[in-house]
Amino acid sequence: MHDISFIGSVSIDINSVNGNEQIVPGGGSFYAAFAAKSIIDKVQLVAKCPMDKLFVFDIVKKSGIDVTWIDSRTATSIRNIYPSNDPDLRISEVISKCESYTLDDLSFIDSKIVHVTPLIYGEFNEDFIQQIRQTVDILSLDVQGFMRRPDADGKLSYYDWARKNEILPILDVLKVDQNEAEILTNSNEPLKSVQKLASYGIKEIVLTRKEGVIVYISKEKKTYEWSFENPSLEGRTGRGDTCIGAYLAARINNPPNKAGEIATKITNEKMKNPGPWLGKYQMPPNKR
Repeated sequence: MHDISFIGSVSIDINSVNGNEQIVPGGGSFYAAFAAKSIIDKVQLVAKCPMDKLFVFDIVKKSGIDVTWIDSRTATSIRNIYPSNDPDLRISEVISKCESYTLDDLSFIDSKIVHVTPLIYGEFNEDFIQQIRQTVDILSLDVQGFMRRPDADGKLSYYDWARKNEILPILDVLKVDQNEAEILTNSNEPLKSVQKLASYGIKEIVLTRKEGVIVYISKEKKTYEWSFENPSLEGRTGRGDTCIGAYLAARINNPPNKAGEIATKITNEKMKNPGPWLGKYQMPPNKR
């Protein structure tokens, strides 16, 4: 049994910063698994990928993360363009998408703490989330892939989630960025938006933005905030995924304020360079 499982496609990303392109593995499950591995030992990554693209898992396996590969005829591939120095201004275009995850794929998950990380609408459906809820103790979801859809030209745009009233109440942890939170709640004030999201019944909400991290704990009606430190644009991709992966891993043995502090420190380190964070965090002996 693993301490935590991340399920979602490892994407073949083409990141363009100031006109310079780099092809790298990416995706929410990818960055989150590395961050979690820096804190805890038994981390599982469950991902769909075609056989001819299995090289994307090489760096994952070298880190000691357990990879469960599910065959797919296609791979998810996204081009991320940063046209300015604003790390929150990103244009994403879908090149291809993996086959959708099905209820049969639930059998591959080997943990009672699971974070689901869809990248594009259609990779996961709401029935999958409802079913996994019945099998795990802690369910975390990155809402991105239920809101981000390709337009006719392939550009990924965000839309409100039609079935949010069904799914948000069954989550323990929700990961959003400021744009997603604004669309879901119709509020452009981050502190108000996390409170509105909490009203659905979500226990903990992690919101990332260029300024930093906000964690809201519903039971205590308490908000915690931390700041990001001068990130590089090259290290921007994977910011939120690194943060939530570190938060969930740190949260196993720490209260929310400490877990958020640890997650922010790791995310700040990750954003200094492109790619996942390959460091090791020395976990303090705090308990819940």
